[in-house]
Amino acid sequence: VITAGGTPGTATITVRYYDQTITVPVQVKEVATQAKRLSAGGSHTLLVKEDGTMWAWGQNEKGQLGDGTMQNRSTPVKSMLVISAKQLAAAPSTVLLPPSQSKPLKVTATYANGSTQDVTTQATYESSHPEVAAVNATGVITAGGTPGTATITVRYYDQTITVPVQVKEVATQAKRLSAGGAHTLLVKQDGTVWAWGQNERGQLGDGTTQNRSTPVKSMLVISAKQLTAAPSTVLLPPSQSKPLKVTATYANGSTQDVTTQATYESSHPEIATVNTTGVITAGGTPGTATITVRYYDQTITVPVQVKEVATQAKRLSAGGAHTLLVKQDGTVWAWGQNEKGQLGDGTTQNRSTPVKSMLVISAKQLTAAPSTVL
Repeated sequence: VITAGGTPGTATITVRYYDQTITVPVQVKEVATQAKRLSAGGSHTLLVKEDGTMWAWGQNEKGQLGDGTMQNRSTPVKSMLVISAKQLAAAPSTVLLPPSQSKPLKVTATYANGSTQDVTTQATYESSHPEVAAVNATGVITAGGTPGTATITVRYYDQTITVPVQVKEVATQAKRLSAGGAHTLLVKQDGTVWAWGQNERGQLGDGTTQNRSTPVKSMLVISAKQLTAAPSTVLLPPSQSKPLKVTATYANGSTQDVTTQATYESSHPEIATVNTTGVITAGGTPGTATITVRYYDQTITVPVQVKEVATQAKRLSAGGAHTLLVKQDGTVWAWGQNEKGQLGDGTTQNRSTPVKSMLVISAKQLTAAPSTVL
């Protein structure tokens, strides 16, 4: 690791390994801070640099430049506002992954006033060894097929932290256990089946009829070749829900609905949670989250975006001279002739644009018959 001193200049790093020697030239100099965000107002412009400082120019009669004056500026001036975190933290702070598995990071910034903010989607990420562990723009780390170590560098304005990642084979844990009359079956997380006990009828599945007092590996493998989720991406309004359907495809081409057998994890539960049956529920905070779905040795991710969505039309009906519309949220809208109060808006005034009717088509209660099924 090379660390620059406070004095600009050039240096040479000499690297030796047994009888081999190489040199690495290093130049230390001031580098102009780059722009990170730009926003244009009505008559003024704002710029945030990568170091968190804010610059502004243009109209300033209302003090919109934030430089302590009301003087218009034709060139950038440094605002008194600094968008800079005092501390940056990642969870988890260290990561252990089996090959081909994924883990999302959550990055939190703490500011000088003590407030905190989830900046996972605003931070930038870089892996020292992408072949060992890659990281995407939303902070999801994915292990490659090569065991080893890598460092994920996380940057948010002038703050930088590192997350060590180790990729290695991890002892496979038990997933399911079943006891027969005089034998026991175990399914591990990698889909392999182990068995022990009575085997006179070949119930252990190891190709013999020999009883076993210790676990032997059965010839059966419960492991999917491919895993898919429907929908593959999810868009939800706040407080709404959407169920996932997870399908496993096996080596013989057969498929199985494994929605209730898979496990689920959300990268940002405050944005979108997911329960044990794969139902995703949006929180009250707009943003993006990643749902990680695991079934034995297979892992997939489902991106989720939570944002306000304009309510869509569900039904439309045209009268003699007026029109009725029912939206998906059950509200009724109407326009046209209204001399007899047919628009239901509490007036007899004709409307050339939709008005919200006082009628709401919304069920108070929903029942199913039969309520239980045998």
